[in-house]
Amino acid sequence: MPLPFILGGIALLGAIWGGKKIYDHLDEKAEAERQERDRDRRAWEYYQAVVLLQGKTGVGKDTILQILEGKGFVGEHKSTAQAWSEKDIRIGEGLFTPQWKLFNTAGRDDASDNKSKKRLTLLNKDEEIKNRQLKKLVWLYVFDMQKYDKDYIKADYDEAKAQGIAFRAVGTHLDKVSKEQAEQIEKELKEAKIPYYPYDMTQNPQEELREMILAAQGA
Repeated sequence: MPLPFILGGIALLGAIWGGKKIYDHLDEKAEAERQERDRDRRAWEYYQAVVLLQGKTGVGKDTILQILEGKGFVGEHKSTAQAWSEKDIRIGEGLFTPQWKLFNTAGRDDASDNKSKKRLTLLNKDEEIKNRQLKKLVWLYVFDMQKYDKDYIKADYDEAKAQGIAFRAVGTHLDKVSKEQAEQIEKELKEAKIPYYPYDMTQNPQEELREMILAAQGA
C-alpha cells in the first residue's frame, strides 16, 4: 500500500480516537455537573432553614449563633476570624430534630465592603435549586443599636432585595439604649420599609430568634 494512504489512514484513526476522547470528556463533565446539581438539590431539601449572618465587627453575630445552638448568652468570646465560615446546628434535642445551616461572616467595618458580592455566591445558577434556596434562606444584618448606621443596613437590604432573599435587620444591645433611641431606630427603619427586630441578647432570646427566622422564610 502506498505510503500516503497509510499515513492518511493513521491520521483518520487518530482523528476518530481524538474525537472519541473529547466526547467521553464532555460526557464525564455533564455527568459531574448533574451529580453536583443533585447534591445541591438534596442539601437544600435537608435543611429546615439556612441563615446568613452579616454585620460589623463585634455586633453580636457569634452571640446569635451560640444562642441558636442552645448554648445561651456568652458575655466574652472571640469574634469570627475567618472571612466566611459555615456551621450545621440542630434545633432542639433528639435524633430527628430539624437541621439548620448558618453562614457566619467576619465583621465588615469598611464602608467599601458593602459592595462585596462574596456572600451572594450562595445562590445557585440552576433555577430549580435557586428557587428552593430562596424559600429557606434568610439574610440577617446584625447591628449594635448603640452604633446605629442606617446606611449600612440599607445597603445590605437593597442587595438582598435585588437577589430575592428574605432580609431581617437585627438590633442588639437593646438593654443599653434609651427608650427614645430605640423608638427612633424603629421609626427610621419602618419608614425605609426594612423589617427590623431588636433584642436584648443577655435574655437569651432563643425561641424569639428561631420564630423570627422561620417566619421570614420566603417572605
